This record gives sequence, structure tokens and C-alpha cells, in this order.
Amino acid sequence: GKTLMEMNGQSLANAFSIKFARPNFYLIQWKRMPGSTPASPRGGPRFANQGAAWSAGKDHFVLLSNIRYYRFTDANTAFGEAVAGSGSFPITCPILFFGWDWHTLAPGLNAAYPVSRPPYSDFTRSKDEPVGTNDCYVLSVPQPGLKVTLWIGKQDWLVHRSRLTKGAMPVRPLDDKTVAELLTARHLPVTPASIAIAKTIMQQQMDQFLKSDVNLTETDESISVDGVLSTQDFIQPVPAAL
Repeated sequence: GKTLMEMNGQSLANAFSIKFARPNFYLIQWKRMPGSTPASPRGGPRFANQGAAWSAGKDHFVLLSNIRYYRFTDANTAFGEAVAGSGSFPITCPILFFGWDWHTLAPGLNAAYPVSRPPYSDFTRSKDEPVGTNDCYVLSVPQPGLKVTLWIGKQDWLVHRSRLTKGAMPVRPLDDKTVAELLTARHLPVTPASIAIAKTIMQQQMDQFLKSDVNLTETDESISVDGVLSTQDFIQPVPAAL
């Protein structure tokens, strides 16, 4: 499928492929599409032009641009790194498939805006719309500063499109405890100096995101279910230099 993030007059589009198998096997790969205009270092973080996030049943891994490789013990932290690194990441379907907590995927978002937690009920139905050849129900739920919309196929009950629309949110400071937990999850040193440096960088990135109007649209294509997959289908090769 494809993801499209629109923020501050710029757009970042990625093509992606996904493989899922319960209870916790997954491989998500993405690559930037031509024509994208990712934020510059002065205007925001530099996003990886390709990457992968995966687990073959034990630990969770992220590879960004074939040069940054991470290993995590939990899926939410790994996905948070993938979301922050890609800028335009397919988050809806993996969250719904595995039941993960979506709002923890943006590092510090919950600490900065703890009420931004859309429920899985109280949706409002809009006019039906097609996604490709699939006729879909359109359901949305608003939260303070956020709106989540899902396009659900009438025949297969699968999510064919999702959109997260975010307006400007109040900026709140990160605390040392949250930063220390994120450094620990990334297997990085946790010292007063490392916390201070990471806190400054994370606060700048989070402030830009919270102050901006953001649309993140995910469109899922060529969906296949109940296929036969092996453990090797979920393992992404890592360059020898890493």
C-alpha cells in the first residue's frame, strides 16, 4: 500500500508491504516514493528513505536506510522508532491486528498530551465511499486535536484506508523519567548528560509535531488473508557492516 503524510505544506509518501501472523510475527518494509518533499534539517527531522520493522517471534528490530539498526524487547517501542524514522508509516493495520496501543508510537506524545487516546467505540458514520474497487463504510471518531477515520470494506470487513488528522496541540515539556525510559528501550546509556541531550532533541521534534497540522493517510492494497507463511518470511537481512 501507500502512506502519505502532509505537514507544514510538505508531503512525504512511502510505498509499503506488510506480512502479519499472530501472535507476534510481522514484517513491514517501506521506501520513499519519488516526488516527496521531506522536512529539511532546519525544518524538522531528516527521515529515512527506506526501512523495515520486524519480529520473528522474539525481540523486535528496526532498520533505517540500511545504516541504523535497532533491537528492542517490545513492539510499541520498536514501532515508535520506525514511526519517528520514516515520517510516513503504516500504523493502523498493525495496531488493529495485534491490539497494540497506538498513542505510544509517537515518542513522548502521551506524556505531552495524555488525553489523545481515541477509543475503539463511539464512531460516527459518514457517507459510504469506495477505496479502489472496494465499497466501504466510513467511520470516524474525534478527540481533542485529533480525528481518526477508517474505511472498512462492506464485503470483507477489512480496513482499506485510514486517516489520522491532527490539529495544533498544546506543547508540554517532557520529563526526565520519560526520556530515560526511551533511552533504556533503545539500549542507550542513561546518564544525566545523555538524558539532557536526548531531551532537547526529542522536545524539539515533539514541539514541531504538536504545533503542526498533520494528515497521515494509509491506503492498503492487494490484501490477502489466510496465507501460509514461515518464520523466514519475517526475517529481514541486515547488512554485514551492522
